[in-house]
Amino acid sequence: MKKLALGLFLFASTAFQTVFAQEGSAFNAGDLGLNVGLGFVSREGVSGVNTMPALAVSADYGIVQLGPGVLAGGGMLGWQYAFSDGFSSNYLVVGPRLSYHLGGLLPNGRLNLYAATQLGYEMASVTTDLPFFGETTTTGSDFYYGFVVGGQYFFKPKFGVFLESGYDYVWLKTGVSFKF
Repeated sequence: MKKLALGLFLFASTAFQTVFAQEGSAFNAGDLGLNVGLGFVSREGVSGVNTMPALAVSADYGIVQLGPGVLAGGGMLGWQYAFSDGFSSNYLVVGPRLSYHLGGLLPNGRLNLYAATQLGYEMASVTTDLPFFGETTTTGSDFYYGFVVGGQYFFKPKFGVFLESGYDYVWLKTGVSFKF
């Protein structure tokens, strides 16, 4: 009975992967995807401070076909600058990223939906220039974690756009996607 159940599981798993993992899929095992864009709405927002859009870069490499999608590993980098009268801050986050891509759900192979979890290290530097106190700089660092859901739409086989949202150093990221 165990051999029959194992055989049926292997057959169903192979059939499921064959149906969904077509060559025209938006993200396959062995693909390298790169997102470059801007982030908006900082999770560390301070009232009265001008916050520049964050620089957002992430990369995912398709490791293995897993069910209807692809398990991928990669990394991410984010940088943000904020300022006002007598105040400026730099914020940098870097770390690994693990994601699951459902790139084969649509037959045209242009849409890739995914979820990612990110762990890493965040570093911040805040400089103030206050009357009577002069200029002071404070730095700090800590562990970082985030979770996002996103999508990529490819206009060409190797070029598209992306949109991500979730608990991250910014709540919303958008930009261009490249696939190698």
